Amino acid sequence: MMVVNPCYFVCAPMVDQSGLAFRELVRRYGVHLAYTPMLHAGMAASSDEYLRREFQTRSTDTPLVVQLAGDDADLVERTAVKVRRRALDLGHGVEPWIDLNLGCPQKIASRGNYGAFLFERDVDRAATVVHRLSAAAFQVSVKVRLLPEDDDDDVSKTIAA
Repeated sequence: MMVVNPCYFVCAPMVDQSGLAFRELVRRYGVHLAYTPMLHAGMAASSDEYLRREFQTRSTDTPLVVQLAGDDADLVERTAVKVRRRALDLGHGVEPWIDLNLGCPQKIASRGNYGAFLFERDVDRAATVVHRLSAAAFQVSVKVRLLPEDDDDDVSKTIAA
């Protein structure tokens, strides 16, 4: 299990900018924990080529958080298993964490029912994905985009989930 010191520097995921070369660069300048760009769980679960192309890492790329997007607990878990296996095969001594993206506001996330749209439309489904990953012994974090303050009832429901 990876323990993160609260004084560590973390490089959050950025769309199409958090690839291996960028993570290696920011680690040279003091970043301790880095995120991958968002991987689409449905595509990664069904295509080894997609995963090879989009999830590049090496043994020195640790600690690492792999950000996944998806609303289907089975597909997200299958992708997390593939990511874990690939990281360990490439020499990682520590399994990567999995981060479920519930914050992406892009239109493609709306069409795919992931990111902020999954969080707003079906928080119970999002919670199911997180619980499934946790039950499968993954270290899980969640990226969220907070709801507007004027919708206190929904915020309370979300936090309780």
